[in-house]
Amino acid sequence: MQNHLLQALTLLTMERPTSFDSEAIKDEKTKVLASFDKIDVDNILIGQYGKSEDSKQPRYLDDEFKCVDIISTTVTT
Repeated sequence: MQNHLLQALTLLTMERPTSFDSEAIKDEKTKVLASFDKIDVDNILIGQYGKSEDSKQPRYLDDEFKCVDIISTTVTT
């Protein structure tokens, strides 16, 4: 999902490319991504969701639909 969101962000916010060949579009999309401030690692939280207060919703590791081979994280800034 992250890659899809970044694709949409760059396509919607880039300047009009000089031509519509892939290199010109890539250059404009790169300019959008390069314009962001660097992420300060002290401002990032990484974790997995816990069970709900009423215990009706499971925590990530207890969810029957989770992928057993991957420990997924939730990232927020």
